[in-house]
Amino acid sequence: MPSLDDLLNTPDTPLTRQSAVNKVQLQGWLKEAALKYADAQRKENSASTRMDAAYDSVFFCALAVLASQSVRVSSKPGHHQMALEAAAHIMGLPQELSDTVDALRDWRNRKYQAAFTASDADVADALDTVLRYLETTAGWFQ
Repeated sequence: MPSLDDLLNTPDTPLTRQSAVNKVQLQGWLKEAALKYADAQRKENSASTRMDAAYDSVFFCALAVLASQSVRVSSKPGHHQMALEAAAHIMGLPQELSDTVDALRDWRNRKYQAAFTASDADVADALDTVLRYLETTAGWFQ
């Protein structure tokens, strides 16, 4: 896995250095990650909405981790993949968890290309992934 500096120096990277850690932004990402996880758990929501919320929860955690390192993510193509990869590197995420997060990202991307719906099993897998990612993120911040 490339280092954060390697990722920051990749041509056309969506990652940029900020001058300082923005604690308000960092806390905001973590708060939203928790709220999105709650939305993903809410059975009244459709399976697709729950999957979106699960993915957002993971992505917001990644943004918080990057913000803690004074890194900002732009909206350039590939920014989700790069943000998740950089956060995984920073936290030392186990490969298996990185792979399941990547599968969740793939699901998110496929839904924009066709009428791809989520099953109850997809939602259950996503909730498991999010919980492990949230726990890993919380442990890393401690």
